[in-house]
Amino acid sequence: MDVISSLDHVERDLMLIKVAAKRGHRSEVRELTEIFRGRIVDVGAEMVMIEIAGQERKIEAFIEMMRPFGIIELVRTGRIAMVRGGNQKVDETEKDQ
Repeated sequence: MDVISSLDHVERDLMLIKVAAKRGHRSEVRELTEIFRGRIVDVGAEMVMIEIAGQERKIEAFIEMMRPFGIIELVRTGRIAMVRGGNQKVDETEKDQ
């Protein structure tokens, strides 16, 4: 695995978060989800599950915005990243083909 932090790259985290969303607060949760470019992927009687991807600081900011509603459950990936454009190395096994 190459260290790419010094190269021009795109990085993302992915999170699923289950938030308490009683009827009076659903529109506010939905609006915040849209502002952060997330998606509501499941709706229950008193909760919503939201999928959100982006840089770590965006994910952290969204978590803080959801705390007042009540976070029921939260899962996250680690950071994933890929070098931009044509900066990728060719694998040695591919050169011989």
